[in-house]
Order: sequence, then C-alpha cells, then structure tokens
Amino acid sequence: MKKIETLVIRGRRWFQKLYGNTYHTVTVVVNGRALKSSIQYGYGNQYLVTAVDLLRENGYDIQENNIEALRSLKELCKNDYEVVDVPRKKRFVGGSHMATIINFPVKNTKGYENLVKFFAVCRSVESCDFYLGTAEYMEKHGQIKENEFLTLRRIGRTKRQELANPIKTPQIAKKPGVYNYTPEMGEQKPEGVQIEARSSYYGNHWFLYTELELNGRGITLIETKNGIYCYKVTNRAFDLLKEKYCISQECLLD
Repeated sequence: MKKIETLVIRGRRWFQKLYGNTYHTVTVVVNGRALKSSIQYGYGNQYLVTAVDLLRENGYDIQENNIEALRSLKELCKNDYEVVDVPRKKRFVGGSHMATIINFPVKNTKGYENLVKFFAVCRSVESCDFYLGTAEYMEKHGQIKENEFLTLRRIGRTKRQELANPIKTPQIAKKPGVYNYTPEMGEQKPEGVQIEARSSYYGNHWFLYTELELNGRGITLIETKNGIYCYKVTNRAFDLLKEKYCISQECLLD
C-alpha cells in the first residue's frame, strides 16, 4: 500500500432539476499525482466518500471502514478540501477549478480487462457474485494487481446493486396529490408533477420548489433562483395545495 504524504481534494456538484437528483465529481491530488472520478450520484459530502474510493482503487493506504477513512482523509489533507456547486451540466462535466489534470498511462493485466468486460455484459446477480469471487481469487494468487481488484470490486458491487434494484419506470402524475418516490429503491421522480416538496426537520412546515407562482395564507416566498421559486408553507397550506397540484416528495432510507 502506498503512503499518503500530501493530499488535496476538490469536488463539483450539479443539481439535476428535471429529476431532482444531485451528482458530483471529485479530483484528488495525492503526492503530486492527480486522480479524477467519473460522474457519481450523491449530495452533501458524498464527494468525500468518492475520494476515499479513488484512493483505495489506486492502492493508497486508507481504512476500509468509511467512517474511519473520512476522519483520516480530513486529517491527511489538513482540511484542504472543498466542493463547488455549478449551475449547468456543461460546466459540471467539462469545467475545472484546479490545475490541469495529468493522465498517467496505466497498463492493466489481461485478467482485469476481461473481468471488466464480463461485468459489463452480465445480466444476473448470480453471475455478478461469481465474477466478484473470481476477482478475489485472482488477486490472492497474484493474477491481478491490488488496485485492479479494488476497482473490480467497486464495479461489481455497483453492477450487482443495479441488477438487484433495477430502475423502475416513473409513475405518471395524472391527478392532484402527493407522489412519493425512493431513489435507493430504483424509483424515479414521477412525471408530470408541478411542485417538489421537502418536509422540514421537525415536520411543522414544508419547503416547496416550483416554477409556479403561489400565494395565499401560510405561503411565504423565500427566494427565486434560475426561474425556480422556493416557498415555505404551513402544514395547513400544504394540505390545500396538494388538493390542487401534483406534488412529488423524495423519500430517503435511513
């Protein structure tokens, strides 16, 4: 395992308004070498977890437990980490607020390249488990490198999760009411909704995001950003609004 001497972390986040999802990328400069992730789903500080995965995949000494790894990550980079929210996908994908990324040529083993292809075409959880076991066997017997095994494990686990929880066709909002959806269960934001609702921490009011101009008792406009109105509404006002509009609510698993 390679020891981490210096570490800098920079993330970029982008909120997809159409489906209400947040995505991110992260760039890690470790010992002077730049590593950059692909686009990943996740809001808040999820970019730090992606940074941990990048370091593991490239053979750097970092704990397997994510909680311990995140604590070490902040100590190693001496709090030199930050994330920037970008308004457009174009800037999210192509922009950069760091020095130019240098791509280092890497020669992978044949076993690694074959397993990547197998994961790409496998269509069952059982097949995915078999290839994960194969990757572990090959790493133990020196047939693939440790960082290749870590990458294969991430690819395999992601593929397994997709197979176990396939993305479901979004429901269509045809009449007024609240439409709940859970991304972790493969559910997408319903089509045809007019308002996105989020409950407050204590549940005594709601935050609504919409292109509609709302008014009435218990409805307060907080801000307007990029044509989207953000309102704070009371529970009573919310009960009246859901009888008139199609409203979506994202539900997250604890």
